[in-house]
Parts: sequence; structure tokens; C-alpha cells
Amino acid sequence: MTKSILITTLLACVIPSVASADIVVGGTMSQNLNSAALRDPGSADAAYLAGFGVVVDPSAPLLIFGNHFGPAQTAGRSVTQFRPMPVDPGLPPTGTPALPRVNYRDDAAAIEANIAAFGSTSALAFGVNGTSITPSGLPGRSEQASSFSFDPTNIAGTATGAIGLDGATSLWYANVPVINTGSVWLGYGDLSLSFDASRAVGGNSGWFFTNNLLFSAVVYDVRNPVFSGVVAATASTPGSFSLTGDLYTAQEFRDGFGIRANLNVGSFTLNAVTAIPAPGAAALLGVGSLLAMRRRRS
Repeated sequence: MTKSILITTLLACVIPSVASADIVVGGTMSQNLNSAALRDPGSADAAYLAGFGVVVDPSAPLLIFGNHFGPAQTAGRSVTQFRPMPVDPGLPPTGTPALPRVNYRDDAAAIEANIAAFGSTSALAFGVNGTSITPSGLPGRSEQASSFSFDPTNIAGTATGAIGLDGATSLWYANVPVINTGSVWLGYGDLSLSFDASRAVGGNSGWFFTNNLLFSAVVYDVRNPVFSGVVAATASTPGSFSLTGDLYTAQEFRDGFGIRANLNVGSFTLNAVTAIPAPGAAALLGVGSLLAMRRRRS
């Protein structure tokens, strides 16, 4: 076997043939939440909650929008600092230790009077994380780096990994029997967006958002996804794509928080910046080692 044939064979063994693949390295996302859907008393899965002995008030919503923290507001915050604010400062401290444990039942007037201060439920901003981030290590936080790889000619069919997102949203529990259990508010954030063909059932597309605040659980399934502006990256220029879709509450969201599954609560728009991944260092190291072996034998 000649040297050129041997080197070609070694390269083929070390570097597998792969289709064109881009990775997500940045971008932005916005969500539009339907506050009316959240406030609808029908948003509660009454039968499910009754199984835990909680008989919901059928005239009151389960959840109402509390607050949103965009990518410039999440830094330095632990999970408890995403609690909906502001609240009535005149409320007395309760419990041990002596901290205000405000809830919608006891502070409804102040919450409703200040609802505009929490921000609109439209265009809730999220940042798209790069492929490498430094976790804060703060209690309850689990920031997600992007590991999303895809062929620009067939994104859903080749998608692997997840798109990490920077932002957090909080919701008040507004149903008194639920509040009486100690469930005051919920938050989700440090989201990731992924594709799994096994979730493409019952009208869902297979795209889904996972919460990573405090624990990992799917919150929204995506329906009616539309890709646009798909531009493949080159070695010298970034690529891009946009993805829009409708947000439907996932079964896991129902199981964790009592909201009805398959409820349309909004929409989203993701604008991703993409790049070509750098050559794998391990593969290059393998080529170097094999060539060194060949030189020693020669």
C-alpha cells in the first residue's frame, strides 16, 4: 500500500462523512402570552386537582400573569428572585423566618392596581445563548448553553441538541383553594427549545420548550411551526433562520402546576444566528497520531 493510499484511508477512518451542518450561536426570541387564556377559569384542570383533594373555585382563574425578566434582568437572580413584584409594602411579615409571603388572595387589590408595572404580556424578550456559557451557580438556576445542530435544507429532519434561552416568566396563582395549599406563584425560565419527533402527536409539532428553573420539565409544546429566512452559514459569514409557532401547555406543565394541558396560551418568534462549527479537535488529534505512527514505521 502506498503512502498516499494509507493516509487517505486513515483520514476516512478518523473523519466521518457528514451532511452540511450549522449550529446556533446567538439571537433573540419573544413570546406573546394570552393573558385572557390564563385568566379564564377553564384554564384549571379541575378534575386533576381534585385528585389531590383540591376543589378549585370554578369562578376564578388558576393563574394570572405576574412578571417577566428579560436577558438583561436575569443576571444575579436566584429562582426566588423571579417572584412576581411589586407587592403591597404595607403587608405585615408572616411566618418564620419573618418574610413577606404575599399572595394574590391577600394582595389582589395591589397586584391588580400595579399589573401594568409588571410589563406587557406581549413581546416578552429572551436571549439566545451561545454554545458556551458560565453557569451562575445561583440557587435554582440552570442556564442552558445552545447545542443545536442542523442541516439548513431540512431543519426539523436533522435537528439535534437544544437552543438555550435567557429569560424568566412568573405567574400568580389566583384560585383561593389552590393558594390555601401554599401554592402562591410559579416561575419558568432558563428555557431550552428542542425537537423530538415522538412528541409530534395530538396536533403538536415535536418542537417543545423545557423549563430548567429549579427542576427540568416541559412547559410548552409548539403547534403550527413556520420556518423563514433560512440562510446557511459559511466560513466567513453567519447564517440565520426564524421560527414562529403557537404555545400550547404541555402535559408535564399540567402535571406540575395544575393548568389544563393543550391550552393555547400564546405564540413565539425565534430569530437565530448560526455558524459553521469549528473542526473537531479530537478528530484532528487522531489524524496527527496516526500520521506520527506511519512516520515511525517508515
